Amino acid sequence: MTKYCSDSNYGNNGFTDNKMELDLSDDAARANWGGNWRMPTDAELTELREQCTWTWTTQDGVNGYKVTSKKSGYTDKSIFLPAAGYRFENSLRLAGEYGYFWSNSLTTDGPNHACFVRFGQYYALGVTDFRRYGFAIRPVYDDRPPKRIGVFSVAADKQVSFSQGNLQYTQNTDEWRFAREQYEYIGADNIRDGKVADRIDLFGWSANNSTAPFGV
Repeated sequence: MTKYCSDSNYGNNGFTDNKMELDLSDDAARANWGGNWRMPTDAELTELREQCTWTWTTQDGVNGYKVTSKKSGYTDKSIFLPAAGYRFENSLRLAGEYGYFWSNSLTTDGPNHACFVRFGQYYALGVTDFRRYGFAIRPVYDDRPPKRIGVFSVAADKQVSFSQGNLQYTQNTDEWRFAREQYEYIGADNIRDGKVADRIDLFGWSANNSTAPFGV
């Protein structure tokens, strides 16, 4: 490793930098959308799990969770997180059954792991796993969001708004966008003919380099 390494056993020639969160230059949401967009921290995903009511439901034929804030003044606000599954190498797994959403935070268990939220029909957990897995990203917007994004806050001391759709990327146009609907995900079309498709929404954690930007 040459970045995001807290253990010299993993670092190139013993390299360490002890970075525990993505730099904004490596954050898929900030690097491509600018403004105050970024990936959520592990603490924010923990607040999402602990300060919200999670209701398993189906929107437009897509399974997932309606996540509703418990915070006073925001109890009428909710987001939908689709059970989009995950990508490993050139295969899509568990779409429609489970959801996996990256944070921007490494784990103290080792520099090759990062934190994310994983959910199924009967649970939602904060867990860690290898950074190479392709998980969904639901960006957040600091402070006052654009008018087109609804305010959704779970923090006691600040306002954080989750985007209305998952992050998506189209390789041939180098275009980043948010899904138009909260329930929208690409699913099996992340993989085409045994290869990563042109348009995807499942990303490896910080794979930013000339051949694999953001896990593409």
